[in-house]
Amino acid sequence: MIAVATRPGLVGGLVVGTSFAKALSWSNNIPFVSVNHVEAHLYSPHLTSNIEFPYIGLLVSGGHTLIVICNSYTDYEIVGTTIDDACGEAFDKIAKHYNLGYPGGVAVEKTALSGDESTFNFPTSNLYKSDRQYDVSYSGIKTAVINHLEKYKKKDKYTTSDIAASFQKRAFTILLKKVEKAVKNYKIKRVVVSGGVSANKKLKEIFENGLKNCEVFFPDIKYATDNGAMIAGYGYHLYLKNGASPLDEGVMPRVVDFKISNRRG
Repeated sequence: MIAVATRPGLVGGLVVGTSFAKALSWSNNIPFVSVNHVEAHLYSPHLTSNIEFPYIGLLVSGGHTLIVICNSYTDYEIVGTTIDDACGEAFDKIAKHYNLGYPGGVAVEKTALSGDESTFNFPTSNLYKSDRQYDVSYSGIKTAVINHLEKYKKKDKYTTSDIAASFQKRAFTILLKKVEKAVKNYKIKRVVVSGGVSANKKLKEIFENGLKNCEVFFPDIKYATDNGAMIAGYGYHLYLKNGASPLDEGVMPRVVDFKISNRRG
């Protein structure tokens, strides 16, 4: 079989990759499988770890922040997401503002290594209008880091590294608190973190130290960002469940098939 990412993403890349995959499938008479690459990220830790179901899945990337209840490779329920900026998007925008480099996640992590994370006490958004208790928000902390430093500083003298370290800590503790709540309410003591931001060592440290009574899994570093192995692996399980995808299926730049569950843990 041949599996290919058909959504979400930049339409040019999706069209080229999908067209090539369909031609290869047709010319070799092998099954074609359409894959949502965000779902494939959720699968990526399975490439190197034997993980039992169910578990709480956290996907953190430049475009998405999702908290998911995973019951099998292909059966999951999204219970939380971001109401504005994704976690990785906030990293990118802050890195751009302070000229730290690109990609933002790597640049902030590197800059934060020499910083003091106690220099600023950046805010956590209070989602009073949300009835979904696992949702997160990053526009507030992004605005605070870019425009309102003086309001949140705890020390008079600070460096860009201190800003990066303080932001990084707050960004990840926001996620930890939401996942802790899901672990408690759903009574599932197994957590799997994936997506490009899962490559961040500070995120791994915060989760492994903060979830002492849980099994915590991360993908190997080479499988954290977009890769073909996760598309092939997840595509295999989709094929076992649904068979081949139709060759006339198009690409979808946005995640049009994701729905947030209204069920509360």
